[in-house]
Amino acid sequence: MSSDAYVFSGEKCEVRVERLQLESKYIVAIAASVGGVIVISSAVIIVCLVFRLRRKAPKDADERFVAVTIDLCMRFD
Repeated sequence: MSSDAYVFSGEKCEVRVERLQLESKYIVAIAASVGGVIVISSAVIIVCLVFRLRRKAPKDADERFVAVTIDLCMRFD
């Protein structure tokens, strides 16, 4: 026995299960796709942050070196 919203089963139709709008294989496919997008997006963000931090670190070190050199030169003038 079934209706639009529920599917009944059991010896005397005592078990009522809600009918899904999509088949379970489509639900699994959607969930896997969303999970894959989240994983790929996270990986891209992490890679971009790592490259940005690596590129920024040597530049800061060079600027500090130049500032110290200029400071030392001005003291001896």
